[in-house]
Amino acid sequence: MTVNGSLTPGSIGSAQNICYNATPAGLAPITLPSGGSGSYTYRWQSSTDNSSWTNIDGATSDTYAPGALTSNTYYRRAVIDASCGTVYSNSVLITVYPLVTVNAISDQEGCVNTSIPGVTFASPTSGATFKWTNSNPAIGLPATGTGNQPQFTALREGAATITVTPVYNDCDGTPRTYTITVHPCVIPVNPHLRSRSIP
Repeated sequence: MTVNGSLTPGSIGSAQNICYNATPAGLAPITLPSGGSGSYTYRWQSSTDNSSWTNIDGATSDTYAPGALTSNTYYRRAVIDASCGTVYSNSVLITVYPLVTVNAISDQEGCVNTSIPGVTFASPTSGATFKWTNSNPAIGLPATGTGNQPQFTALREGAATITVTPVYNDCDGTPRTYTITVHPCVIPVNPHLRSRSIP
């Protein structure tokens, strides 16, 4: 597009999708301004709606590298020529995937040689998946896994911290932890006597 008959704004980068609080790639020019008097200055602007624009402090180069983002943001570059005025490049949208979380998870308890129920994880974000780690595989649950925590047979007394990390669009979200505690199995030896622990 030619503005004022002589100055063209050039174009900048392309749309990007990034994880929450991640840093997008720099917005390098695809084409540079042309025409005008040749004495260009630049000013980068950002917007949340691609309509109302705000100047970015200190962003006066032909390229711009945004910092970490937590919400969708549009960018454009103003090209200013002393003789021809100001023209604007195309706008580019940086889409930020939402920060995915895990719903609350209750702690679990059980006895050695008994079945510990599985746990179904959930998230407010539709389409989220899950990966988890177990701090104490000796209790009978594997050290790592994906999806829900499976049911397992407790093998040994002890406590384990399970850390669940939600994943959305290949972006890790906020982890949540819960505890599985395995106690020694206690069986009655006589209805009139106290129970005893299996050694």
